Amino acid sequence: HAETLEQKLLRLLDREKLADKLAPLLLKHKVHSVQELAGWQQAALVRLMGLSSAEAATLRLAAATELQIVQGRALAVSVIQHLEVGGHSEYVIRTIAAAPDGRRQQFSSQQRVTKFRQLHEQIRVALAPQLPSAFPIPKVPKLLHSLTVDSAKRMTTLEAYLRDAVQSSQGNLPPEFRAFLNIP
Repeated sequence: HAETLEQKLLRLLDREKLADKLAPLLLKHKVHSVQELAGWQQAALVRLMGLSSAEAATLRLAAATELQIVQGRALAVSVIQHLEVGGHSEYVIRTIAAAPDGRRQQFSSQQRVTKFRQLHEQIRVALAPQLPSAFPIPKVPKLLHSLTVDSAKRMTTLEAYLRDAVQSSQGNLPPEFRAFLNIP
């Protein structure tokens, strides 16, 4: 039988507390598809549905992930968090792989922007011409890093880059890309 929107999202979220809140709220606000939910702004989810900011962010991320899979992509990639580790920035990447039978596997990795640049150099030829020749985030001198880097904007740019790379690979990820995403 086909899963409902709530079942798909709850399977991704795997949070009972949010699950109890979510189903009636989706019905109340007439949200019937992943596309509709993915279109909601986080502030609207907080204001209209009474979710916390963390719950709303998780819900939007889950909807965006499910939307990628619904649109026929076998992999959904999201940059879900920015961390400061040992004086440098790292980004947490979550990848959800859809098996032909519909089951989902989740993988995560944590990478610095320098590792994203190295990945780009390794895969850009294999994924040309769809992947741009230049990496989308310019290098910032370490001295200016804390003054000029907008981590939220970087997360969005890195996520868009990864999604473009996944789409360009047409389901055949180069080994370096699989290793970067921590996919066996």
